[in-house]
Amino acid sequence: MKKAWIVASGFAVAVLLALAVISPPAQASGTHFRFHSDEQKDGFRFRLEIQGRSDDGYIHVVWTGKADDAPERNAYYVEMNRREKRLYVRPRKRDGQPWFELDVVGDRGTLLFQGRRLQGDANWEIM
Repeated sequence: MKKAWIVASGFAVAVLLALAVISPPAQASGTHFRFHSDEQKDGFRFRLEIQGRSDDGYIHVVWTGKADDAPERNAYYVEMNRREKRLYVRPRKRDGQPWFELDVVGDRGTLLFQGRRLQGDANWEIM
């Protein structure tokens, strides 16, 4: 009985080791994309971060003048192609907060925000 338990536990360890070797690497759950607008003459700034394990993970948006108690949106339309460094994001619906559209190609992007057209930098290498 003791010998059977030793064999079974040895087999279980071997299976776990094999699974660890063939499993895909774990991904960090931190920020993996960031856009920030160039600073404007009036001091306006806009920042968008995508956090989580997938390309359309949690999206966090901050802009100059955003109320501290403004509710966070959680419904965004996102098209992301990390290989080609292309991103398009906008809210899925108008919910009373300012509307924006962000289009990024490479390391630069264009933001349309309440009648403003702003340029900015994109960072694809954050983890």
